[in-house]
Order: sequence, then C-alpha cells, then structure tokens
Amino acid sequence: MRLRLFVLGLVVAGCHSAPSAPPATGAPAPAAITTAPPKPTTFSASSLALPGAAPYVLMDYIVFNPRTRTVWAPAGNTAAVDVVDVATRHVAQVTGFTTREVEGRNGQKRTVGPSSAAIGAPGTVYVGNRGDSSVCAVDEAKLALGACGKLDSSPDGLIYVAKTNEVWVTTPRDNSVRILDGTTLAQKAKLTLEGNPEGFAVDATRNRIYTNLEDKDKSLAIDLTSHAVVATWNTACGEDGPLGIRLAEPEGFLIVACTA
Repeated sequence: MRLRLFVLGLVVAGCHSAPSAPPATGAPAPAAITTAPPKPTTFSASSLALPGAAPYVLMDYIVFNPRTRTVWAPAGNTAAVDVVDVATRHVAQVTGFTTREVEGRNGQKRTVGPSSAAIGAPGTVYVGNRGDSSVCAVDEAKLALGACGKLDSSPDGLIYVAKTNEVWVTTPRDNSVRILDGTTLAQKAKLTLEGNPEGFAVDATRNRIYTNLEDKDKSLAIDLTSHAVVATWNTACGEDGPLGIRLAEPEGFLIVACTA
C-alpha cells in the first residue's frame, strides 16, 4: 500500500472548494444551496504545577494513557515520572529513578533523569531514563517499577510495537535505534543509521516503523521484520530538521512537523 508524506510548518493553509462547472446551454440553473458555516471549536489552556517545579522541571516526551485517562510526564531532574489524572488533575508519582549531572551545550550543568514514556501492552508503561541509560517497565495501576534494561547509549524516544512485543528506542548519540524485548527489556537488535533518529510512528498495516533523521533532514521507513530501511523522504524542513512525526494509518498519510 502506498504511503504519502505530509510536512507541516507553523502555518497551515485553509481549504478552498473548486468552482462548480457552469450549467449547459439551455439547462435550468441549479437551485442555490446554502449551508451554515461550522461552529468553531474552542479550546482553553491552563497550567498545573508539578512537584519539585522550583525553579523548573525538565521534560521531553510525555504521553497520554487512554486506559487510565492519565498523562505521564517524565520529570527528569526530579528523579520521578509525574502521572496526572486528566479529570481530577491529581498528580501521582513514580519514583526511584536514577539521575546524574551533565554539562549542556552552553557549558551549564543540569540534572538528567527519566525523559520519555510510551504506552505498552495493557498494564504497562515504559520509561526511558537518561540518568542511567535504562528503559524500565512501570505498572500503570500500582505506579511501581518493574523490569529494566540497560543500554550503552542514552535513550531518547520510545515506542511499543504490539505486533512484535518490542520496544523501539532512539539512541541519537551513536546514530542508532535499539530494539528491546517487551517483556524482559533485553536488547534484541541495534540498527545503525546515517543520522540522529528523532521520534517514531508505527504502521502495523504496512509492517513498518517511521523515524526522522533530525540532522539529515530526512524521514525513514523501516521494515518491522527485516529491519531494513525501505523508504527515505527528503522532508525539506531546513536547518533544524524534521521533529514530530505521526501516522494517519488507514489513510496512508505520514505527517512530519518542522519548525518553520
């Protein structure tokens, strides 16, 4: 099945209807059809302070768990994952994660820890931790740490592939993707790429997984079985490269976000 790539910037063009063809000579003009414009959807925004938020909380990948109606926010420098109930806004925590101090690009030191979360099989959420380069399973009801796997490179994004019971992990420091067993979190494979992988989208229909190469301005399709790169797109996002990536699976549209 064919897949189409859409690249989104900060501005999205409106849709315009094509003009209708004029009636044939001598034919009666069609009756005018008037439709009311759709009511605009309104949204509201509010803030919620997280534990240990002074002066700030470092976050990267957060995820919504539809089974428990909670948002999982790995709060790296607090050594915890904050779990927010979307109905009550109650904040619970998964604790016990390792943190470490690193030097940033500007020479300033910062504390890193849990930085990404992904929804697994029922009952499980996976958390990647830059503090000790681990990926751990967490009981989504008890909020308790389970099995963990250690990597030799710092994990970035995570995604669970239900079809193969695997956790795929981007490890951009060495231009690779790691594939872990979804139960034991032991590493099954390492895929070396030509650039820094950023983000994931799973396509069970086409047996593929997609990721961006942020520093190469490209998006890739990888076969879930053979682990071969089966398609490459030049996204033309520019210097910052492609960032967010999502899939409209039934329609066959891969959507990539740029910064401009």
